[in-house]
Amino acid sequence: TDCEQEITREYQDLTNSGEELFTNLNRYLDLAYTVTLNQDEMLSFSLNNSSYMGGAHPNYTSSSINADLKSGQLVTLEQAIEPTKFQDFLNFFQSKLLAEYSDSLYPETISEPVTPKNYYLTPSALVIYFNPYDIAPYAAGPIEVELPYGELKEFIKPDGTFQRLIE
Repeated sequence: TDCEQEITREYQDLTNSGEELFTNLNRYLDLAYTVTLNQDEMLSFSLNNSSYMGGAHPNYTSSSINADLKSGQLVTLEQAIEPTKFQDFLNFFQSKLLAEYSDSLYPETISEPVTPKNYYLTPSALVIYFNPYDIAPYAAGPIEVELPYGELKEFIKPDGTFQRLIE
């Protein structure tokens, strides 16, 4: 086709010109971790992956591990939040998410509730976060909703692992 011939001709012209082609093909992979909480027999840390393998921009993802050092068990939100109040917790979280990021989110994220999958703990808050493309385009940047423990008292199991953090 005409387009294919034109691209081939342009490529040959560049090759014949002696200019270096594709000079910015640096690729990298960075792996790191960040401890966000290590107190009251609770440990929370994030595993961070940043990479560039070509394309429009680098990519990054995080995943977190939240552990009760007393029991040796990983802690999920479902285990930490009172079951009868879990839907209220999700509604509370959704309202905070929309208040902070409604202009950046995919339309379906605004119209349908989001179930948090990733979170980490700090000395003062539960932080729910989303990786690029989970609920918003890459250009929106990191999506993190900080929920101070004081605002979560009514949702936390009275005898659960998070109770230690708000006392």
